[in-house]
Amino acid sequence: MISISTRTSRASFVYERMRNAVDYKEEHLIRRTAIERILKRMISSGETKNLGENLAHELIHARYLPNKAIPLKKLGQLEQILEKYFLLLGLAPLPEIISPKSLPGWILNLMASEIDEFLLPPYTMHASINTMYEIMNREIHVEEPIEPAERSKQIYLAVSRTLYHNDDNLKFHLFLLYYPDWRQADAALIREVGENLKIIRQRIEADLIHPFKKKLITMMRKHVVYFSILTEIIAKNPDEVAEALHSDDHFSELVTAAGNAHYRSSRNKLRRSIGRSVIYLLLTKFLIALILEIPFEYWLLQRYDVVPLLINLAFPPSLLTIIALSTRLPDDENTKIITRNILRIIQGQTEVIQIPKTKRQKIVLRILFAVFYSALFGVSFGLMIYLLNWLNFTVVSMFVFLLFLSLVSLFAYRIRRSSQELIVTPPPGGLIRSLWSFMTIPILHAGKWMSGKFAQLNIFIFILDFVIEAPFKSFIKITEDWMNYVNEKKEEI
Repeated sequence: MISISTRTSRASFVYERMRNAVDYKEEHLIRRTAIERILKRMISSGETKNLGENLAHELIHARYLPNKAIPLKKLGQLEQILEKYFLLLGLAPLPEIISPKSLPGWILNLMASEIDEFLLPPYTMHASINTMYEIMNREIHVEEPIEPAERSKQIYLAVSRTLYHNDDNLKFHLFLLYYPDWRQADAALIREVGENLKIIRQRIEADLIHPFKKKLITMMRKHVVYFSILTEIIAKNPDEVAEALHSDDHFSELVTAAGNAHYRSSRNKLRRSIGRSVIYLLLTKFLIALILEIPFEYWLLQRYDVVPLLINLAFPPSLLTIIALSTRLPDDENTKIITRNILRIIQGQTEVIQIPKTKRQKIVLRILFAVFYSALFGVSFGLMIYLLNWLNFTVVSMFVFLLFLSLVSLFAYRIRRSSQELIVTPPPGGLIRSLWSFMTIPILHAGKWMSGKFAQLNIFIFILDFVIEAPFKSFIKITEDWMNYVNEKKEEI
């Protein structure tokens, strides 16, 4: 087993927790993201000697991998995986690996996904995705004209996206679809892939933005809870499930227990997501206040009002917490419906799922709707700007407030949506709720657009990755080596 000294692992663990706080990812993708980041740092700086061993040691130090649990032979296999990708990179300029948009950066994405699944194979994840895919592929009827192979591919992608929010790994899974023998690739296959790499990349990127994507994801979200709970039941005790299938009452008890456990897990995940998002908001908001808001108001406007600053600091995390904690949780009726539908899945009594053809609107209606939606944008943001102006916000303070309001609304919506996937009972209606949704849609769309732009300009990530991380990790390694040296000298006495 791979065994290392962990005297300084606490420092690495704390750093990684801080790093993850400013780069929001799904919990099961955090280790994969760390692998990609560590490889990017090592390769771009030329630290390619014993890369597999250094990577494994750093992952254990940061507690992404357990110590004394990974077989030692995996180090040799890990080096073979890395060598395969270095052959694929060929003469590509390795410094470009920093950019995910470059070809080396794209290859790094595949490398990180393969290494993550190699070190700790996600057997349960793949089994549950394949199970849901087989059933959905059989039951879904699409009215849109689409090739059977493309239809099956898009259904698989939608299942992976909704069941495990697995977007970061989809490029690698599609790559395996085109080259199923890639894990055991020989020189000839590596050469073939290298010759067609740009074409493969274009094909995979086109698969990921297929126009059928949104319809499938919307439909899959309505069914994902059944397969999530079914996976938990089978993974926990497969023998008991086999016996329970002979008795609907016994199986219902298992589903109820698993459902309640799933609800508690979702509630805990909701709280962790809120905590990470609040930390992210506080850190980024505090930084923006220091470098933008305060200097602009103090030096250029010759005025400084502490009230807008305090509102800007306190409002985003408070709003996020209130919205997220007000999320509706499943009730007993919800559990009964889930139990009934899981039994139907197991007994093969699922119904055909119809995905209708998209209706094309007349161009006049589309123009009218676009104008009306633009007016809705103006009303929503106009009211907020009027209120902020009344509170003596400056232009910069307004910009910062609206920026974080949009981002917070998007964070809260995504956090709530993840929890709402457990609920299959009809949502409560009402005029006030409808009006609230109507007025907040522009804010959510603004948040979605800003999050994409802001992610590329996250100065915290830049500082941590390119200013702090490399010297910090070098210091940790030197400290660990020094402590090992001292320990050896002590044993010689």
